[in-house]
Parts: sequence; C-alpha cells; structure tokens
Amino acid sequence: MKKIVMAGLTAAALTSGAYAGCTSTGCSDVTVTKLYMTATGTLYVGTSGDEKQLACGGVSGVYMSLKEGDVGKNAMYSLLLTAKTTNKKVKIRVADGADDCRVQYVTIN
Repeated sequence: MKKIVMAGLTAAALTSGAYAGCTSTGCSDVTVTKLYMTATGTLYVGTSGDEKQLACGGVSGVYMSLKEGDVGKNAMYSLLLTAKTTNKKVKIRVADGADDCRVQYVTIN
C-alpha cells in the first residue's frame, strides 16, 4: 500500500509541471521575461515558454501582443508587470485566428 501511495505522489509531482510552456492557444505556467512598448502603444510580451508553438507563430516568432485600444489592455499590462516584478507564473491566452498573437486574457498564479 505504501508503494502505491508513493508511486501516486511521484507521478503527481512529475506531471504537475508537464503543461508548462506554450501550446497552440496560449502559454501556461510561464514567467514573463520581456515586456516592451512601442511609440504607437503596442505592448509585446515574451515569456519563458516557446511562443513559436502558438498557432499564430508569435510576433517575430517570440512575442504575443496587446494593441492600443484593446479592451482591458491597461489592466492586463498591469497584471503582466506585476508578474514580471514578482517573478510569478502566468497563463496567457491568445485569440483564435489572430495572426499577431493578440492576448485575450491573462491570469497570475
């Protein structure tokens, strides 16, 4: 019985980080590694995941974006900046079919 419990705990520990990184729809359990804003107000977001895995391919292969005028942009920027400065992990979902990897929502862990 003890071996079964230990095997279960080991399996849970090994799979807990199995979903870290980027998939076709977003990046989960990643840290924010880069935030940069252009003069036109576009915010580009880089993470510890591989943005090339996103269905949109990532802007320049490495960034997700928030454009000036996007609903919730300032709140999402604030959350991303908080995650960056506190080194917290985030989940970032990109919009389906957006060729510029437009961020749809952000959660902080």
